[in-house]
Amino acid sequence: MKYIYTLLILSAILIAGCYNDSEEYLYPTSNNTTCDTVNVGYEAVIKPIFDSYCNNSGCHNTASASSNIILDNYAKAKDGVQNKTVLCSIEWTGCSQMPKSSPNKLDACYISQIKAWKNQNYPQ
Repeated sequence: MKYIYTLLILSAILIAGCYNDSEEYLYPTSNNTTCDTVNVGYEAVIKPIFDSYCNNSGCHNTASASSNIILDNYAKAKDGVQNKTVLCSIEWTGCSQMPKSSPNKLDACYISQIKAWKNQNYPQ
């Protein structure tokens, strides 16, 4: 009888300790749907990304202009992506990793959208 109670307790512990959360559940994408890289305009897509992760952090806005990169208006954001190290930094491919002091890169969808914006010749 003692062994049955021990076996029941161990079984209960093992069953209670097991669960399987999917990566999608634990780490949802930025918009929790497919990543739209077709309709990528500055005002609708790019500016909100830069505002959330680059400008409002006090780094790449007109007031602070960290590393002389400004991303809070269309002309400066276009210049930052076109002529500076913005893509290299957000992709973590040999430049200073951005967002600074973050253990993770930007969401893969955001990176794809910024690249699409560049490839589509920077639509507003």
